[in-house]
Amino acid sequence: MGWRADKEIPSEYRLGFLLNDVSRLRRTLIDNALKPLGITRAQWWVLMILCRNDNAPTMQSELARALGIGKVAIGGLLDRLEAIGAVVRHSTMRDRRAKLVAITPAGQALLASTKPLSVELSREMLHCLSDEEALALEELLERMRRHLGGLARAAD
Repeated sequence: MGWRADKEIPSEYRLGFLLNDVSRLRRTLIDNALKPLGITRAQWWVLMILCRNDNAPTMQSELARALGIGKVAIGGLLDRLEAIGAVVRHSTMRDRRAKLVAITPAGQALLASTKPLSVELSREMLHCLSDEEALALEELLERMRRHLGGLARAAD
């Protein structure tokens, strides 16, 4: 089925647009909510990633990969988080150029202060769905993520 200007965008195109718009609007809401706390969404994600592994130090390159950003961008994010005492970086024994990043107690406290905000944002975003619809959506998106991840790995 091809696209025609006088017709609605076919569903095979519409899904991509909807996913992108929902993601963009969600990012905007998160950015606005985090602004009073003095951190950005990207900084928040760094702290969340660091806490996912029981606060174990994580390679700076792994953080960049998880966020889908480059070495320069992750370096700037970590510089700002270090400046507020939320993370520390250490060289590794094997390669002094490689950096391990660890969250600090101050970073853990900052992240903990965002939890009520995160819960409220999630509640607001899902307000238009029933509990069953929200669970089904989460399961479907997780299945899509695993599938797309497999396709991406196969393409590498």
